[in-house]
Amino acid sequence: MFAGTVLRCHGLRGDVVARMFLAGPVVALPAGTVLSVGGREMVLARCAVRDARRINLGFDGVDSREAAAPLAGLDIALSRGAALAIGGFRPLDLFTGMKLVSSRLEGVVLEVDPEPANPLVAVDAGHGRRFEVPVSLLLSIGEIDWAGGAVRVELPVGIEDLD
Repeated sequence: MFAGTVLRCHGLRGDVVARMFLAGPVVALPAGTVLSVGGREMVLARCAVRDARRINLGFDGVDSREAAAPLAGLDIALSRGAALAIGGFRPLDLFTGMKLVSSRLEGVVLEVDPEPANPLVAVDAGHGRRFEVPVSLLLSIGEIDWAGGAVRVELPVGIEDLD
């Protein structure tokens, strides 16, 4: 599942700066975590949090700026199981496929748009009805079962009618 994008090289040791798309602030990933970077499996050697959305990553076998330069612009992904095993690390893509339950409707999260200032999930409520819900709403008033793949939330009246 998609978790972020490598922005650029950082320092002389081959580290990179990555922008992460998470449901919450960035947390440090443990050394030894296997990430897919541009489709290539890479083992994390070191990690440092820069701010709420950016992280420094160093990988085994990448030991210079020259070796890290081709990673810029590549997507970072990891397995669902690996993401759930890291405390507090919740890529927005974990919402994809979740069942959304409200007193008025049930639906399935089709996709996540991580780019806006307030990321959105697109929900299929059946019968051709599709609507978007801000991730911030789900995080603030929803009950999220990350491992079980479900979110229970009382949606504001009329949100399912917005396009």
